[in-house]
Amino acid sequence: MTFRIRAVLILFGVMLFVMGFRELQLRGMAKSAPQLISCEDLADDGPGDNAFVRLSDYMLCDFDFVYASEDKAGGEWTDAWVPVVPNDGAYAREVQQIRAEYGDNADFPSPQDFSVILWLPSAKSFKDVSEAASLDALQGMVINKVDPLDTDERRYLEETYPQVNIQQCWVLQLGRRPAGMATLAGLFGGGTILIGACLLWIWLARRRRTYDPRAGREILYPTPRMPPQPSPYAVPEAGQQPSQSNPYAPASAAPPSGHNPYAPAAPSQGARPRMRVPKERS
Repeated sequence: MTFRIRAVLILFGVMLFVMGFRELQLRGMAKSAPQLISCEDLADDGPGDNAFVRLSDYMLCDFDFVYASEDKAGGEWTDAWVPVVPNDGAYAREVQQIRAEYGDNADFPSPQDFSVILWLPSAKSFKDVSEAASLDALQGMVINKVDPLDTDERRYLEETYPQVNIQQCWVLQLGRRPAGMATLAGLFGGGTILIGACLLWIWLARRRRTYDPRAGREILYPTPRMPPQPSPYAVPEAGQQPSQSNPYAPASAAPPSGHNPYAPAAPSQGARPRMRVPKERS
């Protein structure tokens, strides 16, 4: 049990180190203030030297997107990936025309050409996607170089949009900002404390400190091991006296006692025995 606790703490410390390293990389590729960039410019040229962006001139495809859930029924969402297209493109004009004729509940065609994907890591329902679509601008971090799509996420998007090259799309995480010094210090410091504490725990479990006043320094000694204690319930071997502390030893095997309550008392040395003298009759 103790070994598992140490392993979990060390693993958690390593995870904090990895998170801190990623945040440090994103901080190096971003500036403190976001840059205002259009959806078309981001799709064509990328974020440039500032991954912290504020996206404008876009249309969020909140009617056709991919989301992940913890159960197969899709009851609880965990993430959502929504295509983003320029609001003056051919596809956006087609959607706007259908919406003007049939309303928001019309059957819109699926986007076949896009290069920007909005990632909502805290989306729990369709309401969160609708709230993102109602924003004036999408502010977040382009995280392709540090935190790209994993295998399952990329597979879901490729199955939904087979004509789109998902690996070349820019992933914009909504609401993410460059990490501050306090966040980096917390991640790296927490990882260092956890890993160092576990290593010290392991070292102290195998060694003990003893101060030698003659040497004037600490000397390390191995932890003493207690010798095995004999069991009081062990059966004695042939020719071996049973243990006096064995409560289940047979009575015949017990050593004879030196006191006999029915033996005549021996006269004490230096004292005469008492004699009874009969009285004379008159």
